[in-house]
Amino acid sequence: PGDRLLIATGVRARRWPNAEEAALQGVFTLRTSGDAARLQAALAARPQRVLIIGSGFIGSEAASVCRELGLEVTVTERGPAPLCGPLGGVIGAIAAEMQRAAGVDLRTGVSVLALEGDAGRHVRRARLSDGSTLDVDVVLTSLGSVRNVEWLDGCGLAAGFWGVGCDAGCRAFDINGVITTDVFVAGDIARAP
Repeated sequence: PGDRLLIATGVRARRWPNAEEAALQGVFTLRTSGDAARLQAALAARPQRVLIIGSGFIGSEAASVCRELGLEVTVTERGPAPLCGPLGGVIGAIAAEMQRAAGVDLRTGVSVLALEGDAGRHVRRARLSDGSTLDVDVVLTSLGSVRNVEWLDGCGLAAGFWGVGCDAGCRAFDINGVITTDVFVAGDIARAP
């Protein structure tokens, strides 16, 4: 029981869509400190090549870290440049120049079609949409985030994959678009006009 509810369940890293490939050793997502520790240990083992799928903020930062460590890194991005979604094309073009100048093998307009493992279930190759294949030891899937709202299914709030609808005062909308007086939303799942 309570008088008010604050929903602030945040987001989680979007996983690689093929569960079998996502389970290969050497395939990582990055959201928590535990994720970061596991990735740090894999990078400390000096892999031959790191593949980063996606060049948003996390993917771009991880590519920078790999280069600072002297590691070979390839970044694949379906869009025309890194960070285009959140920052636009002009900044994306600047980010692309910076990454390439730092030695990142940046491949824009390219998707990863599949990850392949060896007999020991460790990632070894990635097949790309341009027909090429990369030999890789570590893969970071930097595919954005998923809002943690599944638990709200059927609760009567305006909640979905885009988050929980709310007004400027963070008061949640119900499924009819009416403002609630006792349910509030904050953080990454809040979807305000």
